[in-house]
Amino acid sequence: MDARCLALGIVALMTWLVTDAVAEEPEPAAARKIIDRAIEAAGGREVLKRYEKPFYMKRQGKALGGTGWEDFTIKVTTWLPDKLRTDQELTRHGKKTPFGIRFNGEKGFHVPGTREMDASALRNMRELLYSQWLATLLPLDDPQFKLTALDEIMLDGRPAVGVNISCEDRPAVRLYFDKEAMTLVKHSREFNGRLFEETYDDFAELDGLVYPKRIVQYANGKKFVEMSTAEFKFLDEVDEAIFEQP
Repeated sequence: MDARCLALGIVALMTWLVTDAVAEEPEPAAARKIIDRAIEAAGGREVLKRYEKPFYMKRQGKALGGTGWEDFTIKVTTWLPDKLRTDQELTRHGKKTPFGIRFNGEKGFHVPGTREMDASALRNMRELLYSQWLATLLPLDDPQFKLTALDEIMLDGRPAVGVNISCEDRPAVRLYFDKEAMTLVKHSREFNGRLFEETYDDFAELDGLVYPKRIVQYANGKKFVEMSTAEFKFLDEVDEAIFEQP
């Protein structure tokens, strides 16, 4: 082998090594970078620790029901990762109908009344709260979660970068962030063969915490809820009995 062939062979070897290194490194590193930037955009790690406390939200909006779009008001107390209480009032044909749920992490109930959730509803509640917990971002510092960068998408005419989050025995969750602002703009998961998605905009700030005020929900691409946050506050303490059977 002459010197020129040897040199070309060395260049080819170095190119292969570099290419191989890039191919093995990218997904976790790229995904981790996205999450770290999103954490800073949301207010930083110290601010996001507030989600370890219970929090209360009041939201107003419209939901697609059997008779078309109906107005509702909902008050939600959440204690992540596994407790939720909702008190909702739906306006249908001018008449207001109250209902809600209680979920303590193990059992759930529909109110009014004490109708207990079946196995499918319980699983959906656990997966819903799990995905909401991941969307607060700090849980993703735990190495049990595998982060994979997703292909860039366009959302409302703006590019968004995404991360797929997987963990053993848990459903995959996908989070997308505005490529420039790095705010969370889309959240998706699958349940019972259906794709559930939420999109977020109209961002506000609460003592350094950046959060979306407007939320739109879709099932298999069809919009069924749109709502805005009228009130949001963290609670220093809460009586756990509010999540129990009435």
